[in-house]
Amino acid sequence: MNRKFFVVTVVVLWGGLCLAPGVSAQPRAGLDGRFREKGFQGGPLGNNEEFAKRREQHFEEMAKELNLTDEQREKIEAHRQQNAEEVKALMEQISQKRRAIGAELQQPQLDWDKVKQLHGQLKELILKREDLMFSGILKIREILTTEQFMMFHEKMGQMRKMWKEKGEKRMPPPPLEDPD
Repeated sequence: MNRKFFVVTVVVLWGGLCLAPGVSAQPRAGLDGRFREKGFQGGPLGNNEEFAKRREQHFEEMAKELNLTDEQREKIEAHRQQNAEEVKALMEQISQKRRAIGAELQQPQLDWDKVKQLHGQLKELILKREDLMFSGILKIREILTTEQFMMFHEKMGQMRKMWKEKGEKRMPPPPLEDPD
């Protein structure tokens, strides 16, 4: 009896942990009550036009600080446009897979094989996105001089830190419980 209870408890806990990522794959309600996906289509970054404007301003500031030549500017801009299109397409595919997983998890009869297959496809797409980002950094490294790249790398580190801090201000971590 005790062993049976233990096995059931382990299976239930394991199932809950496996299903947790699927819950976060669900669309969330926007301020207007409609469901929307996070990411490129507006979201916390604002609409695409505002995001493009901020992105261009950031590029101009960075180009000035790095003292880019006209040739470097042209190569980087061409790379940015191509990379943005590829990333956007991948993000849409990732979003579709997440919606498909969410839909499967809501079915009355759960098809584990189908969910696992969709999850495997989602992981492959995420890896492709990571590879694309990595190859993008390598391409930038080819275009910039060593000094420019070191400065670029430092600036990007500062920006990541700033974005992280902004994110923590919007959604602070839960308070630590007092051990007393």
